[in-house]
Amino acid sequence: MSKIILANSAAYNSSAFSQELTGYAAGYKVPELTEALDFIAPPVPVPSKRFEFAQFGKGDYVIDNDDERSVYGSFKVVRSSGEIVQSKLVHRGLTIVLDSDEISANYEQRAVERLKKRLIRNELYRAAAMLVKAAGNSAKKWMASGTGKSTPDGDLMDLVKSVADACGMHANRILCGEQAWAYRYAAMVASEAVGEGASAKLTPAEIAQFLGIDELRISKERYEYTDSSDGAKKKGNIVSPNVVFAFNGQAGVDVDDPSTFKRFYLGEGYSTFIEDKGYTKNITVAHYSMLAQTGVGACRSITVSNA
Repeated sequence: MSKIILANSAAYNSSAFSQELTGYAAGYKVPELTEALDFIAPPVPVPSKRFEFAQFGKGDYVIDNDDERSVYGSFKVVRSSGEIVQSKLVHRGLTIVLDSDEISANYEQRAVERLKKRLIRNELYRAAAMLVKAAGNSAKKWMASGTGKSTPDGDLMDLVKSVADACGMHANRILCGEQAWAYRYAAMVASEAVGEGASAKLTPAEIAQFLGIDELRISKERYEYTDSSDGAKKKGNIVSPNVVFAFNGQAGVDVDDPSTFKRFYLGEGYSTFIEDKGYTKNITVAHYSMLAQTGVGACRSITVSNA
């Protein structure tokens, strides 16, 4: 049986580097995880491990009524409210140890696939935690029965607007936990308002169009954890299932473009190393990256219940 351990970057040098497996790692796609990660934090390549990026504040939306130059005068001098942040990438990686008695055909490629998928899942988990930390949160009830009227789509519209109220720029992306999505459906089906029952069947793309945003995505990704109460291995949602997040993100951003979150990375992304240890082989996949909030106040969320 193979085992996976944290990679020790000091143990690897150019002699262990595998160009062939690095190329394979670059070509191996994990769309179900990568698309979710890129949705939260668009990827931004940087040229070196140490770099700087712009963190945007609220002052870029100030109105200047005194921008007129008088004769022989000068224009008003303004300074960006954004902060230039000095930072550096984090070196992350995992190693899989394979016993020679268990090695079979294409074992190297399968090991790379397994490690890359795990590393991306780790990064997605960190991105989800960053969302929670950054978001100003409020509570909403989307009820399928009982007293009171639920207005899920009205709440989503208010959520998008709340981002603009906080930072000056409307949210263009919504990430919806799958339980919150189920609450919306049940509340809309149960509503007695004309048309709302039919609205329950709208797709995420149709709701995004109604809200005037680029995309609404339902988060369904899972991870495995150990339950502290009984020690059992269980599966949980990477993104909180009953929370809806609104924020701003753009594909193809650079270090200076506005975006609530970004994922900075170095070079081709993933490097692969292989070491022969006699009866075992160590295969390592590693990468340099860093997740950052680059838009101050540009994320809001609601926690949804049905009671």
